Amino acid sequence: MKFINSKPVPHIEPIDLSTRSYIITKCVEKIFLLSSSEIVDTDGSQTILTLGHLCKILDQLLIIRSGSFEVVDEIVLILDPYIVSQKKHQRFIAVYLLQSVLNCYYSHSNSQLTKLPICLNSSAPLFAKMCVRIAEPDLKIRLNVFKCLDVLLKITAVYKGTFTESYINESEFMDKILYSNKPESCSKLLEAIQKILKPSDLPVFCKLLIDGLNDHEEKCQFKTSEILNILFPIVAQQLNQKSCNEILIYLVKELENSNDIIKANNIKALITFGKFIQPDFIELLINQSLPFNSTVCAIWQSLGKDQMCSQIIDTLIEFITLTPLYDTSTKQFLNKPVASLIPISALSGLNEILKQISYDSAINSFPKLFNVIFLTFAALIDVGSPIRGTNKNLFVSFKESYDINPAKIAHKTLYHLFKSIKLEECSNHIMESGNCLDSTVDIIMHKLGPCIIKGLVETHSELISKIINNFDQNLSNTLECQRIAIVVLCLCCTETVTADAKYTTNLINIFLKCLNDTSYDIKKYCLKGLTVICQHQQILSENQSQYILDALMEGLEEYQTLQSDVTLEALRGLISLVPHLSLEKFEKHYTTLTFRIKQFFENENNEMRYTSIRLYGELCSKTKEFNIHVDMSLHHTNMVTFLLHLCENDTNIVKACKFSLKKISILLHSEKMITMTHNHLIEEGRLKYTEFITQMCKIMTDEFLSYVTIYTMVGISYSKSMFPDVRANAALFVGSLYKANPNKSSFELISSKMLSLTVDPNPKVRTSAVACLGKLYE
Repeated sequence: MKFINSKPVPHIEPIDLSTRSYIITKCVEKIFLLSSSEIVDTDGSQTILTLGHLCKILDQLLIIRSGSFEVVDEIVLILDPYIVSQKKHQRFIAVYLLQSVLNCYYSHSNSQLTKLPICLNSSAPLFAKMCVRIAEPDLKIRLNVFKCLDVLLKITAVYKGTFTESYINESEFMDKILYSNKPESCSKLLEAIQKILKPSDLPVFCKLLIDGLNDHEEKCQFKTSEILNILFPIVAQQLNQKSCNEILIYLVKELENSNDIIKANNIKALITFGKFIQPDFIELLINQSLPFNSTVCAIWQSLGKDQMCSQIIDTLIEFITLTPLYDTSTKQFLNKPVASLIPISALSGLNEILKQISYDSAINSFPKLFNVIFLTFAALIDVGSPIRGTNKNLFVSFKESYDINPAKIAHKTLYHLFKSIKLEECSNHIMESGNCLDSTVDIIMHKLGPCIIKGLVETHSELISKIINNFDQNLSNTLECQRIAIVVLCLCCTETVTADAKYTTNLINIFLKCLNDTSYDIKKYCLKGLTVICQHQQILSENQSQYILDALMEGLEEYQTLQSDVTLEALRGLISLVPHLSLEKFEKHYTTLTFRIKQFFENENNEMRYTSIRLYGELCSKTKEFNIHVDMSLHHTNMVTFLLHLCENDTNIVKACKFSLKKISILLHSEKMITMTHNHLIEEGRLKYTEFITQMCKIMTDEFLSYVTIYTMVGISYSKSMFPDVRANAALFVGSLYKANPNKSSFELISSKMLSLTVDPNPKVRTSAVACLGKLYE
C-alpha cells in the first residue's frame, strides 16, 4: 500500500507527546465507533480509503523524530482489546491498523534497530495474539494477521540477531500457514518465535495463547489448541519449574469447551505439556476437587490411552500405597475412620484411566493393580468420606465431600480393572456385589471372591498364581481388614480350584502366616481354607501335612478363649486331615486328640457336637487301619456318650453318633456289637431307640462285664446333662444296664439319682426316671 511507504510531510512541525496522544486517541476511537453495518453498507473501497487516511495520520505522528517509541506503544495499547473483539469489523480494523503501524515503523526505523518500543522488545503478547488469529474465518483479517506476523518477525529477529531479513523474506513458512490446514504448518513459525523471545517471555506467550482457547471464533479456538500441541514440546525444556507449574494450572482452568473436538485437543495439549513435568502434572490432577468433574475425568481417561500410561499408573499406585489410607488427624465421623484425601483422589484417577486403558497394558499390570485396588477396597469398607482440610479448593462443598463413598470408588475401580481385561461377566458380577457395601469386609468378600476367582480361572488362570504370590510377600504390610479380604479370597480360591494343586503351596503359606493374627475371624477363615485343602487332598508334602496338623491342633486351644468358631473350623479341618495322616504323625497326636475333643461332646453348639463326634469316629477308623494298640477305656466311656446322643433332634449329630459307634464296635472286636450297629444304625433310617439300647446293654454286660461299673457311672453323670433328651436317655440306659446285670451296678447310687430326676422340669425325663426305678424294683 502506498501510504505505508509515504515520506514525512515536510511542513508538519514536531508536536509534544500529549498532543500526539490526544490525536491518536480521538482518531482511533472514532474509527472504532463505526458500526458494523456502516462498514458493510459502505463501499469496500471507501472503507479502505477511510482507514488509509487514518494510517497516514498515524504514520506522520510515528515518524516524527522525538517520541516515536511511545507512539507505537500507545497505538498498540489502544488496539489491543479490539484485536480479540467479539465484533468482526473491530478485529478487522484493529489488525489492519496494527500491520500498517508496524510496517511504517519498520520502514522508517534505523536499519541497525538499536532500540525497540516496549511492545516489540517484549513481543510475546503481540506474537501470541496474532497466532490465535491465524485461523480467522474472514480472509481479509487473516491476510492482515499474516502481514503482522511477517513484519513482527523481521523487526524482532533482525534486532536480536536471530535471523537476517533475507531469511525472513525467503522463508516460505508464512505461506505454508496461509495455504495449509495441517497442524504441522505452524511448527516453523513457532520455532522462529521461540528463538526470538527471551526465556522469561515464554511463559507470557504460552498463557496468552491459552487465552485463545476461549476466543470468540471457534476456528481460532481449534487452531490455538493445535498450536499449543506443537508449541509445548518446543518450549518446555526452556521453562523453569515454577513457570511450568503456572502454565499447567492456567491451562487446566481453560480446558472447558462446548465443542468436543476442541476440548479433546485441549486435553491433548495439556497432556503433551504434562509429560515434561509428569510428577507435578499428576499431583495437579490429584488435587482437583472431588468428585472429579467431567473434564478432569476426560483427562485421566486420555492418559489411559497415552504411551506413558504405565508410568502414570505406577505414580498413582505410590500415592495410594505410600500415603496412609486413614486421616489420623481427624476425629472419627459416626464412629468410622476417615479416609485420607490423596489416596481417594489417586484411586479416582486410576478408575478413570482403567476405562480407556488398552488390553495389553491392563494384562501386563494386572497382578500389581489387582493387589493394590483389592486391598484398598477392603481397607475403605465402612470408612468415612475425606474431610475438607485447610485447602479450601479441595472440595466444592462439604456436602459433596460427605457424599463421596470411598469404598464405592474402590469398588468401581475394581470393576473397571476386570472390564479392561475383557472379563465382562465377571465384571458385571463385581458390580452387582456393590449392593452390599454397607456390610462387613468378610461378607462383601465372600460375595465378591467366588466371581473373581471363577472369572480368572476360566481365561487367565496364570494371573492367580501371581496374585496369591503377591499376597504372600506383602502380608506383613497389611491392615487387619485387608488380611481378612486376603484370606477370604484365598479361601474362595481353594473352594473353586478343587482339581488343581498348583496354588496350594502359596495358599498354605498365607493361611499358616495369618493363623498368628490376633483377629479370630482371620484365624477362622485360615483354618477353613486349610480344611478345604485337606478335603481335596491337595497337600503336596509331609512337611505341609505337619504344618497343617500343628495349626489345627493349635486351633483347638482357642476354645479356652471362648472362640468356638475357630475351634469348630479346627475340628472340621482335622476330620479332613486325619484320614491322610501317616502312622508316625497319627500315633504322635492320637492321645492328645482323643482327650481334647471329648470336652466338645456336650457343647451347646450343635455344630461343635457334630464335628467332635464325627472326628472321634475318624480317629477310631484310622486306629483300626494302622492296627495300633491304644487304651480301650476311653472308647468304652465314649461309646456310652454316643449312645445317649442318638436321639438328638439334629440329624447331623445322630449321623455322627451312628458313624462313631460303628467304628468303636470294630475297635472293640465285638462281633455282636458290630452286627447290631451295622443292622440298626442305618444312616438315613429311623431307630427304635428303646429296643436298641436294651439290646446294646445286654451285649455290653455279656462281653465287657468288667466295664459295667464304668458304663453305669458314665450314664449317671449324664443325668446332669443340659439336654433333656440326653438326661432321659441316661435314665433309660442306666435302667437297662442294671436290668441286664444287677450285680455290677450300685442300687443305692442309681436309685438316688433317678429319684432326683423324677422332679426334673422336663416330663420326658421324669417318665424315663420312673421307668428306670421300675426296673430297679422288678
